[in-house]
This record gives sequence, C-alpha cells and structure tokens, in this order.
Amino acid sequence: MRPDLLTFPVASVDGTALVPSSLSLYVNGVQQYAASVPSGPFVLNQVAGINGAGQATLITRDALGRSVTTVLPLYVDTRMLASGLSDYSVEAGAVRRDYGRRLFGYERQLLASASGRHGVSDSFTIEGHAELAAGLYQAGAGALVRLGQAGVLSGSLSASAGRSRGAQLGAGYQYVGPSFSVDAYSVHASAGFGDLASRDGSPVVRAADRVTVSLPLPAGSSISSSYIGYRTPGAPSSKLATLGYSATLFHGLFLNASLFQDLRQREKRGFYVGLSMAFDNNLAISTSGSRQNGESGRSVSAQRAADFGGGVGWNLQAGTVGRNAYRQAQVEYLGNNGRVNARTQSGGMGNASSLGAAGALVLMDGHVEAARQVGSGFALVSTGGVGNIPVLHENRQIGVTDRGGYLLVPNLNPYGNNQISIATDELDVDARVPVTNMNVVPQQLAGVLAVFPVERYSAATVIVQGADGKPLATGLPVLHVQSGKQTVMGFDGMVFVDDLLEQNQLQVGEGDSACTVGFAYVRPAAGGLPVIGPLRCAAAGAGGGR
Repeated sequence: MRPDLLTFPVASVDGTALVPSSLSLYVNGVQQYAASVPSGPFVLNQVAGINGAGQATLITRDALGRSVTTVLPLYVDTRMLASGLSDYSVEAGAVRRDYGRRLFGYERQLLASASGRHGVSDSFTIEGHAELAAGLYQAGAGALVRLGQAGVLSGSLSASAGRSRGAQLGAGYQYVGPSFSVDAYSVHASAGFGDLASRDGSPVVRAADRVTVSLPLPAGSSISSSYIGYRTPGAPSSKLATLGYSATLFHGLFLNASLFQDLRQREKRGFYVGLSMAFDNNLAISTSGSRQNGESGRSVSAQRAADFGGGVGWNLQAGTVGRNAYRQAQVEYLGNNGRVNARTQSGGMGNASSLGAAGALVLMDGHVEAARQVGSGFALVSTGGVGNIPVLHENRQIGVTDRGGYLLVPNLNPYGNNQISIATDELDVDARVPVTNMNVVPQQLAGVLAVFPVERYSAATVIVQGADGKPLATGLPVLHVQSGKQTVMGFDGMVFVDDLLEQNQLQVGEGDSACTVGFAYVRPAAGGLPVIGPLRCAAAGAGGGR
C-alpha cells in the first residue's frame, strides 16, 4: 500500500556540533544532504543512495570555517526488514486448469499458502512460509543475518508431510562492495520433498548451487564469473561455468561479451558478443554474434524511438539463427492520445504482419479525456473551462489545458505527494486564480481531480469627478453599495471597484460631504479591465451622474 515507504534497514549517521554549524553528508563521494544544525547532538536517518557496502563522510563547518570530518562505514541490504516491521501474504483458492482454453476450469479442492517476515532488529530478519492442500502439508522458516560490514548470511529449512515427505535446506551469502561482489546460494532437497507445484507432476529441484563473483574495472568496465549447478529428477544434472565482460569503449560504444562451458558435457559451450551505440537524436544501432552447441547466430538492428512529445519511431532488424534467416520492420506513431504501430516480419516459419493501437480513456468530472496511458496513478487538471493554460508536474511543464480547460497528467506516484501547478503568466489581466499549486495523492491505479478555478474579475477602473469637473481628492472612502465592499479614492479621481453588477452605485466620502455616482457595467468580450468615466459625483440624495 505504500511503495514510497522504505522497509529495509536504512543507514543513519550521528554526531555532535559544538557550535551552530553547516552540515554536509557525502555517500561514496556523492553529496546526499546539506543543512544547518544547531549546537548539540544530531542524527541523520534514512541515508539514501547506497546498496551494499559504502562509506559516509560527514563534514561539519562552523562560522569561522573550522571543519570536522567523520568517516563512517555503512552496509545496506534491501532484502532485510527494518527493526519492528513485518510483512505477510495469504493466498487461498482453487487451481485453474486449461488456462486460455477453457473457462471456469477450477478444481473442487481448495488450497492455501501464507508467507511472513519480521525484522527482529536491523541486523536480523526472520521468515516463514506454509502451504496446505489435500494430501500435502509444507512449512518452513528462515533468517537473514547481517555480519556487520561483511555482508549478509541467509539460511532456510522446510519440511513437507502427507503424500510427499521430505525436507529442504538452503544457505546463502552475499556481499556487495565497491571493489568486488560475491553472491553464493545453495539449496538441497531430499527425494521425498514436495510443494504445491509437485502435486501436478512438476519436479522439485533436488539441488541448485550458484556462486557469482563480480569485479569492477577502470573506465566503467566490469567482469563477472559464475558457477551454476542444477539437478532435477528425470534430467541429467548440469554444471555450468560462465564468464562475462562489459565496458563502455568510446563515443558511447558499449561492448557486452560472455561465454559458458558445460563442465559435464565438454562439447556444450557457447559465446555471445554484442556492440551497441546510441546517438543524440534517439537513434541506436547494435550488432551481435553468438555460437551455442555448434550453431551460430548473427543479428544487426537499427532503431529510432519516437520523441516523448510525439512523432514517428521505427525499428529494423535482420539476422540468422543457425540456418534460418529472419527480417523484421516496425513503424510507430506516438501521439498525445495514444500510439499506433505496424509490424511485418519474415523467417523460416513464414511471413506475418500486424497492426496495433494502444491508449487510455478517463471519465471524470463529466469529461472524457484520452491519453497514451495513465500509469500507476494520474490526475485530471481542471481550470474551470479556461484553455491553453500551462500545467507543471514537479516544476516541469507537462502540457497545456485543452479548450474545455482539462489536461490529464499520467504516471504519478501512488500514495505519495505529487506537486501539480499551473502557470498564470499568460492569463488575461481580469483573471483571478485562488489556487496555483497543490499536492495530489492518488491511489494505486486510480486518479484524482485537481481543480484550479480560473475566474474572471467583474471589475473596472472608474474615474470620478466632483460637481466642478475636477478629480476628487485622494484617500476619500468609497463604498460599492451593491456588494458592501469599501475602498479608497486613488490619484486623479481613479478608483478600482470589484464584484460589479449590471447596475452599480458608489458612495464617495462620509457625512454631509458624501456624494454618489451610478454607472452600468458590461464585461468586455475580449477580456480585460475597462475604464469607465469620467463621471460626475452628485451630492447624496440628488442622484449620481453618468
């Protein structure tokens, strides 16, 4: 329900400032936080931007420029739960048969499963899982333990009863660091162990072993090596060794290469080499070659993605797999209300062509709005029927309202704050906008209505003169009789009056010196604030001049 909530143990740093100071936090050399702190102890929670082992550098600097630097080691594993947090899942129902071919092909027997995890501390997370079906019972428990800055150790033990009686044991270790990374995991099950999938004849993996070591190299390159062992009933066991290398060479040219060797069947080996390059105009080209079990494959492709604002994109691809050649071409048009694409392809299996279209329709506030997509959350902006108003999402213009005053803003963060605002610089001078910025919080796969009422002033500048034809004195009190609003006389007998009706009357001054003036108001068709007058102000009770 809260995808913005960090459930794993996050790093925190603390310190003490002897005098009021400025504070800067760097994680792995990148500044993450800067602020002013008062004298005394302080704590920074939820230090972001790190996964695995890292280093936090905390710098405090006082008004005289004296600085204190503190270096702290950190380790974060997103698989763990923070202390005191729990998550769980419960499922119950019936197995569906012949999916895609038959409706309502469900078994009569029910089954259920449940999983749970709890953060005992920031360094210790426990887990549990259970499955229940007719003739099968399975339950297991596990734990993850953080070994300080040395990585995370995991282990699990499961047992099944009923028609399938057996046990399964798993253990793993993971360390992610700036100089190297290690990921090792092994799971072994006895011959009688079973789970829900095994009820339908799916074999249970009897042994799976995996070890991966990764090393970052200079100039943005990296190398990795893996060992994978796999054993399942009814199939020969396999042991594979792999080696991979990736690097950015020059001018955006990216190289990716890998090879594997089956350690049991020496004749089974293969390799893959790929080169790709991206250009500034959304154009990308790539080529690759591979060989596996005596068969070679080659491919070359070029594509240009459609601009985010809309336009045409295309993709061309050709290659061979063994003795079979294939070709493919695709063109796509991306518009504000959706996308349309056409594809054709040919190969050893024949030719095929297709047309496709995708988009979204939203019905809200009595208005139907079309869009490319709505994403995980969206907002429908309404400006009260006023069109061509720029709308900003997180201070970035996302579009302008249509003639009806609506714009759909897709891809918002569900259950989180999303800042939506409108730009009022181009509005007419008689426009009034009470709200120009708001935070909206949509639910998952739902939307909210963001209303920015744009109203028009019923106002004018009225020039009032005395009986002698001269402008009235500055500062005299002015009362708009119809609305009851008060203002004061400006220079040159000018007064700005709001909330005007078709017929209006102003009372200027107080007591015996008061005078009144009446006038009619018609809203200009082109907008704006009109100037009315000059008008003669007659003594109160004698009728207003026009």
